[in-house]
Amino acid sequence: GSGNLAASLATILTGGALYLSTRARYGEAVPMFRRAGANTEELLEQAVAANNVGASLRHLGDLDGARECCERALRIAEAVTGGRSAPVAVFVSGLGGVLRDQGEYEAAKECFERAVSIWETVRGLNSTKVGHSVNNLGGVLRLQGNLDGARVPRARIAHRRVDMWAGAPGRGGSCQQLGCRTGGSGRAVRGNGMLRTGAAYRYG
Repeated sequence: GSGNLAASLATILTGGALYLSTRARYGEAVPMFRRAGANTEELLEQAVAANNVGASLRHLGDLDGARECCERALRIAEAVTGGRSAPVAVFVSGLGGVLRDQGEYEAAKECFERAVSIWETVRGLNSTKVGHSVNNLGGVLRLQGNLDGARVPRARIAHRRVDMWAGAPGRGGSCQQLGCRTGGSGRAVRGNGMLRTGAAYRYG
């Protein structure tokens, strides 16, 4: 039927747009991602398309357009799946990246903290998704410098134990980087503790 044809077209368009994105041809990818979203009735697929457009616009330097798309993707995911799901974590991370690029560090930090919390719930503490989100959070903390809001919440520090990270490739590296960034923001003791945790995993 026409629905199946539209879905097939959306799949083809998305595949083509993703290929273009891997070649950094973002300007060509944007209209294909938009068409993919317009050719599916599935709300989550529309959200994915909007997020893909946002990511491409971000690469093109259109941060306002990227933010609009990422916010739309997040709204759809929240409406369809609720506030604590994997799609929400993905899209809130994308929005956080755009906000960071716009210099809205506190808003970006809140997005990354939310992503960490969701991934810990839906994937568990040992998920690499948690590590990536913590690494994003660490980057924002570094950019905030010595602001009071740059301190890592105690709950997040407690989660950086070696036994949590064991068996997850890259986790020690993320932890170590977060230690560097926190130390660079003037929280030397706290940062050094994270550095030791990261080193213990990577080299211990």
